[in-house]
Amino acid sequence: MHRTALPVLLLLAAGCSSGNPYRTALQQNWSHYGADVSGDAPAMTTPQIESDPPSGPVVMAGTVRGVCQTKGCWMQLVPDGEVQPVFVKFKDYSFFVPRNAAGRYAVIHGSPVVTEVSVEMLRHYASDAGKTETEILAITEPTRRLEFIADSVMIQGGGLQAPYVPPAPEQCEPAPSGSAAPAEPGTGEVPAPTEPPAASPDELSKKLDVSPT
Repeated sequence: MHRTALPVLLLLAAGCSSGNPYRTALQQNWSHYGADVSGDAPAMTTPQIESDPPSGPVVMAGTVRGVCQTKGCWMQLVPDGEVQPVFVKFKDYSFFVPRNAAGRYAVIHGSPVVTEVSVEMLRHYASDAGKTETEILAITEPTRRLEFIADSVMIQGGGLQAPYVPPAPEQCEPAPSGSAAPAEPGTGEVPAPTEPPAASPDELSKKLDVSPT
């Protein structure tokens, strides 16, 4: 990191913590991904979400721990003042983030949910993250964790790669019976498997496992 970047980053983080972090990011023209939202939702931390589950969208600010290295279709965000990352996915698989965003300060807007993640999906995420085959095969149990479904993401700083653009919804229709599923344009990959439905918001107050996968 450039010598002057750290003070600037700390200043931005301090500015976010004293007001609405999403609106601060908008005003400072950070890189934006996803839907255009007002950003007026309240900023919350993981403990606040666990103790008082929100009924609407919220904002979280922190440092990006990691990003899916296949398409940028998920990321891990360590909220300010916390240690464990929150797993962030993007609403309706409609947008992705740059794969080189790890280490950047970011603000996300959306809805926290509790979900049970299957062994298959945990291994899928581990593969996306570049884990070794041994690490992937060591995953043998499903887990419950807090996830965040973001509809809008703001990321600080320049030099970010252009994100992968998902295919239009009509391109994701199931293949006719007897034919192979269509690959996503330019990737040779098929869409990720569907996950189990998320648990109800009332379960957010339970003790959660938010350890990274």
